Amino acid sequence: MQTSHEEKPLKPESNKTDVEMDSVDGTEVEDEFDELHAGLLKLPCNDGQGTDTVYHYPTGKKVRIGRHCGRTLYLELGEFYDENTYGGAKVYWGDSLIYATDLEIDNDWQTCHVYSVPKSEVTYVLLMINDRPSPNIWYILYMNGEHIHLVDSVLAGNDYIEGGSYFHDSVIYGDIDNDGWMEVGGKHWTEYWADSMTYQPCYIYQLGEELEMDSLASIEETKKAYDGMFIGFEPATVYNPNEKQHVK
Repeated sequence: MQTSHEEKPLKPESNKTDVEMDSVDGTEVEDEFDELHAGLLKLPCNDGQGTDTVYHYPTGKKVRIGRHCGRTLYLELGEFYDENTYGGAKVYWGDSLIYATDLEIDNDWQTCHVYSVPKSEVTYVLLMINDRPSPNIWYILYMNGEHIHLVDSVLAGNDYIEGGSYFHDSVIYGDIDNDGWMEVGGKHWTEYWADSMTYQPCYIYQLGEELEMDSLASIEETKKAYDGMFIGFEPATVYNPNEKQHVK
């Protein structure tokens, strides 16, 4: 999925590059503090069969999500609606608005991630875009010093990870192959029939000083979805090796 012209990051204001403190008394807040999840709100909902509770993040205000080059990063989510999405989002670096989108943001424990590459000035901000009924998508904002751009949009999970019952259980974010690199990625849904299915390879990317595809991890994740089968990085219709597992 390609990013439209409206989704390009905004240029930060050049006169706001001083290091900022995170509290009124001038003391810095620990980077490990998770303000986004600490601020979760409860929304009682009645579906006609009883009352349930939906958790969501604060909306309409800047919430601290991390730091880049000594300045605080903030996320401001749009209106929460339909119990699972937000009406767009804005990302700030200090006082500077550096990215804005009107696309729907998914309400998930992994709605947003900030990852700083060790021993570099590179930081990634990942937003989970709601693309239902297709798999959700990571929009990845790349920051290298003062340079900022929307580097890519990649699929956000593998639909057939062992033990995962819903798509959000299968979000890929972490060092999944223990090679010391943070990885993200995923695959399109597998469509299947009694004797065949649409083979969809998995694409995994490393969050390094540049965003690069990790071919070895991509192959291994594809094999997980297809009982050890990998036939390339192009979709295809093939015999269904998962017939017993997936045909209901």
